[in-house]
Amino acid sequence: MAPFTLIDHTADLGLEITAAGLPDLYAEAGRALMAVIFDNDPPRKASQGQTLKVTGMDRVDLLVKFLGELLYLTMTRGLAPVDIELEKLTDTRLTARLGLARVDFAENQPAIEIKAVTYHQAAVERTPDGWRARIIFDV
Repeated sequence: MAPFTLIDHTADLGLEITAAGLPDLYAEAGRALMAVIFDNDPPRKASQGQTLKVTGMDRVDLLVKFLGELLYLTMTRGLAPVDIELEKLTDTRLTARLGLARVDFAENQPAIEIKAVTYHQAAVERTPDGWRARIIFDV
């Protein structure tokens, strides 16, 4: 008998985000991430600001890396982005101005623990009504 057995386990959470414009799509994706982490009740008041610069190989890679940075700020540094404004966006680079709220996880446990933003089924595409993104989180 083998020393291990493969088991079927689903540990993913997916979101589909829509917006009229591409910059709004990235900002809405960040807000959606915070809504999931904080069960639709994210911190509301920013106590500090930060400029975030992210580069990627294409729009999808850029979205995954952007959300990964927001996840890192929130879960590792205890700084949740409550205001997200894209100042510059190309297919491979973005600059976002973030309003960050301090989160004390000893008092406010996240509703769900997101371990990573994945590339699995990730998409950023133009639609007749604007833009749509699909993103899967490893939980």
